[in-house]
Amino acid sequence: MNTYELDEDDFNSEIVETLRSLCERYMLRSNNQVFSGRNRNVFILNNNIVVKIPICLDGFIDNDWEGSVSNADDDPEKIRLARTRLVYYKGVPILFMEYVEYAGKREIVKRLGYEPDWVMSVDSGQVGFNAKNQLVAFDYGRT
Repeated sequence: MNTYELDEDDFNSEIVETLRSLCERYMLRSNNQVFSGRNRNVFILNNNIVVKIPICLDGFIDNDWEGSVSNADDDPEKIRLARTRLVYYKGVPILFMEYVEYAGKREIVKRLGYEPDWVMSVDSGQVGFNAKNQLVAFDYGRT
């Protein structure tokens, strides 16, 4: 996809302008690797960092949640979450996340020998492997 979406009815004009500016900035930096989800635009930078910009009020909530939770331990039987950093710019929560390569059941079983029970509890099984070859969830806004 080479465009982004924005639900302008949810925001005042100042926030709309900030969101547009952020989307334009990351559109250029991502070489048009952008995906529009239900609540956020997702920009992939150099197959290394993912930037999530909200497109509606629920996107603000999702970014705040994903940026505030973390892994308590390294137990592979518990949901592992992709590493994130949350930054607020002019009142907009911007989520930076480590890049995760999506993995379906076949790939997970190939790499781990089994599929952990927690995988299907993640929204639509949005899990994959990070650079450390750890299986992690990459979309867990309000999971």
